[in-house]
Amino acid sequence: MVFNLVRLWRSASRTTKLVVISALITMVLFKQVHSVNSRAPQVDASKPSAAAALSIQTSAPNLTRQLEQQLVMLERLYQSAPKLPVDELMRLEKLETEGYSSTVSIFLSAPPQYRIDAHPSNFGNRLSHNSQGKPIYYPLLVVLHETTSAASGAVNTVLTPHSQDKDQVSYHTIIRKDGSILYLVDPLKRAYGAGDSAFPGRDGLETVQTNKQLKSSVNNFAYHISLETPSDGYNDEPEHTGYSAAQYSSLAWLIAQCGVGENRITTHRAIDQAGERQDPRSFEMAWLQQYSAGTEG
Repeated sequence: MVFNLVRLWRSASRTTKLVVISALITMVLFKQVHSVNSRAPQVDASKPSAAAALSIQTSAPNLTRQLEQQLVMLERLYQSAPKLPVDELMRLEKLETEGYSSTVSIFLSAPPQYRIDAHPSNFGNRLSHNSQGKPIYYPLLVVLHETTSAASGAVNTVLTPHSQDKDQVSYHTIIRKDGSILYLVDPLKRAYGAGDSAFPGRDGLETVQTNKQLKSSVNNFAYHISLETPSDGYNDEPEHTGYSAAQYSSLAWLIAQCGVGENRITTHRAIDQAGERQDPRSFEMAWLQQYSAGTEG
């Protein structure tokens, strides 16, 4: 049989030989590919991919697409920050009072970041419609505050359950005097940082009433950042020595993560409709702009 095959091969035309050789090469390659595929791990189509899982994790059905895109990086930072016990925060504050510091004053990259979750009574869901049922389309607004106390005092306030609306309060984030960042409220949630407030946008006052029993505010589209007050500001004086270079540096870094422009950064004092809020006292926008320039590129 082998002799007959050899004789047939010798008598075959050049074209026939090329066809047979091409067929054999194709069969060998197919076999190799099939072998590799059979050894490869099989994908479970019922499970989302890693990218899809991240999208699901950071998705909030009540948000507009624009607001969700602005918050997605802040959400990732919040989720990845290690949790810090309040006792440890108070220990660090005691060390700093005694002249010791656990961190450097200016950071070459991302500042130290921690997470202490506020009590659920002190924040709510961001809503897609106001109390009259109208859609909400405002883009993200960064609102700056100050703690008027040590960071631990503000943290203890947001950790305390509050059943009455008038007592509920929170920030999304506190930036300590040493520049370290404390995440308190999930960015996808609505922190209660500014009641009875409105922001003068390009098309008029921006404010949302989410509860017919309460005055409207910017909370539904705001990201609230509070700067820890220096020790000489723990009183009702209108001014104090101001915030540290590390705080301005970390603030500029944090704002850069969500891509908000300078025209969407404001203070509690500027948006308060009752004219009672003065925070953040001694804040210098020029300092923020100086450090923001260092975060570009």
